[in-house]
Amino acid sequence: TVVKYKMVKAGFEKSSSNITSKELQNMAEDMFNAYDKVECELIYDKNKSLFRQVEKLEMDDDRAYKMASVFVNGNYIRDNIKNEKVKQLRIEDEEYNVLYSVDEYKWELVNETKEISGYKCYKAKTYYDVVNKKKTTTSKVEVVVWYSPEIPCNYGPRGFDGLPGLVLEAQPNKTFYLYATNINFNVKRKDTDIEKALKGSYITKQKYDSISNEQFLKREQFRKSLISK
Repeated sequence: TVVKYKMVKAGFEKSSSNITSKELQNMAEDMFNAYDKVECELIYDKNKSLFRQVEKLEMDDDRAYKMASVFVNGNYIRDNIKNEKVKQLRIEDEEYNVLYSVDEYKWELVNETKEISGYKCYKAKTYYDVVNKKKTTTSKVEVVVWYSPEIPCNYGPRGFDGLPGLVLEAQPNKTFYLYATNINFNVKRKDTDIEKALKGSYITKQKYDSISNEQFLKREQFRKSLISK
């Protein structure tokens, strides 16, 4: 099965209101407007799923499109046989396959419904932690998804899965959401799809956080050295 997703902006006015520079504000607006050019796909069978961005070679030189694509944030694999999740993330041009628990998110099921692509969907929400740029404070961000038990699988876009039905819409933050535009049940998942996606070293989430923090400290030291000259 292949599910196509589109990215849609949400709440641009609010999210851009704190940007004081006109140039940066224009860049942010261009990025938000490029969201609808970003397309993703979820390929799955009963055992495994792969969520990835659909490559568009004609957009290689589009800066706004590249900025918007950052929010897809790599490939996401769920393996129900091994009972594990893998996110492919990048630091300083090096790729890592980061291992996550299949119970990464603690979902709260909400008694609300709506129809998406002809399927009755139910609302669920959860939270994840975000650390500020200075690595000094942590805040919680709410995630809202809509899943359909009419499609009985536990997959979803961008790693938002583990629910009693396919996730057809997901809003990871206040600026954008992903929604399903097409579902093709006649396409079979190939093992090569996942093998090609899994480039790089396998590491734990704790190790990835440690590497990420080390890179942050190096950049900060370099920045301070420039200021002191």
